[in-house]
Amino acid sequence: MELFIEFFGCGKVYSRTNLSSPRCDFIVQDAPSLLNIIILHFEEFPLQNVKNLDYQDFKSAIYLVRNKDHLTPTGLARIRQLSARINTGRP
Repeated sequence: MELFIEFFGCGKVYSRTNLSSPRCDFIVQDAPSLLNIIILHFEEFPLQNVKNLDYQDFKSAIYLVRNKDHLTPTGLARIRQLSARINTGRP
């Protein structure tokens, strides 16, 4: 996972050892890195599975924030709708 930081030049890795099966997460939180590195990467190299639907919803939410639509009730409601669909195991 540390190689993700090296490859993308951003993000952090967090270990979760309190689970029955220890794991770690690669997390990128700053908007410029998400917009200019992570999203660009997945636009060039799209996911080829159901996770692409989650990515498309995530990308839509990031663009809503970039355009400051999250500051309106309608925009915030749209982000909540998108977020509710992510990681639901949809077909």
